[in-house]
Amino acid sequence: MQSENAQKISYPINCHPDLFARNNFLNRECWLFVLSKCLGYIIVLSSVVIKIPQIIKIVSVRSSEGLSIASVLMDLYGHTAGVAYNFNTGLPFSSWGDSLFTGVQTVIITALLFYYSAGMPRTTTFLTLYCATVAILLSGYVPVNVLWTMNILNLPLIVLSGGSQASSNYRHSSTGQLSAVTVALNLFGALARIFTSVVETGDTAIIVTNVVATVVTFIIVLQMWYYWDSPSQGTHTNPTYRHTSPTYSHTNPTHRHTDPKYRYTEQTHEQTEHTIPDTDE
Repeated sequence: MQSENAQKISYPINCHPDLFARNNFLNRECWLFVLSKCLGYIIVLSSVVIKIPQIIKIVSVRSSEGLSIASVLMDLYGHTAGVAYNFNTGLPFSSWGDSLFTGVQTVIITALLFYYSAGMPRTTTFLTLYCATVAILLSGYVPVNVLWTMNILNLPLIVLSGGSQASSNYRHSSTGQLSAVTVALNLFGALARIFTSVVETGDTAIIVTNVVATVVTFIIVLQMWYYWDSPSQGTHTNPTYRHTSPTYSHTNPTHRHTDPKYRYTEQTHEQTEHTIPDTDE
């Protein structure tokens, strides 16, 4: 019984006799499915730590600068809706397990965003409401058609989420505290999910969703490459740190004061020099 379950997990039941009983190792369909399953489990395993670098980066600098709260919340919605739908419909864990682990890490990132921007009370409120929502979605009392609709809404939210983050990067001319490791792993996962969805599901909606997610993630990767040398931490972005006082100019080679009162003093001094009588006469 356990061996049969293992076969179903690894490849379709009809592939087992074809590959091993008949030694038909050239069965392209079965090998594609095996490859798809292996990629699926690799994605699930990598998702356990996929956002850990992002979390460490936020905590180490005690700042969420460069991260769009709207983008993170929409990303969290997508993971939550996906897990709720797949869990309640009993789909294989290999096809959605990464959403579970990535969702948990996204909750941590969202809590950190609230903590560093609004304090502990707002963070506690968010965690309480989110946990209550998840409990309801996984309880089995929510109709499947409602969960399906929530899952479909993930497609435009992927675009909005990625667009919000890309817009934030563009406005700041920097990717801030975004982790290059996390973004790169996201891109790998999105690319692999296109293949697994084509081979295992053939569902057009899922395939299109994965394609859109890949394109959006690729745009973020391009921005990280473009803004790689831009200062993202350890620099002062507050105008009070900039030397913009009109009383001194760093660009003037003579380092003359530009404040009107100093200009008046210099002019008076210059006039005095011209009007002092020659004592030798």
